[in-house]
Amino acid sequence: MAEIVPVAMKRCVVKLDAKKAAKKVSRWNTIALSAAKQAKRGIIPEVREVRNFKDILEEVQDIEFMLVPYEEAKGMQASKELISQAKGRNQSGSSSDQKAVLKRKRSNSLRQQAVRQ
Repeated sequence: MAEIVPVAMKRCVVKLDAKKAAKKVSRWNTIALSAAKQAKRGIIPEVREVRNFKDILEEVQDIEFMLVPYEEAKGMQASKELISQAKGRNQSGSSSDQKAVLKRKRSNSLRQQAVRQ
């Protein structure tokens, strides 16, 4: 199942109350449906309710693979390569496995920071 989870951060410019957030999520789901139809996609991502960072970290701790958009990312090709590596990784201790371990350690560090806040 594909899903998009909007995250409200401390420094977000737009602050949504529950009523506005519900309207936005409904609108985003309509846009996701329309975009999927236009692109002739079989999978329509569900836009879930707006969550805070701490709740998201708790929820995703057991997820094996997750994409997080980043404004300084290297583009779509780099994302496709990462997805390909994740799908094809093996238990041989390759460098991609080492990168995954580093990412997990960083993720655990972020979780600890969020809990402290």
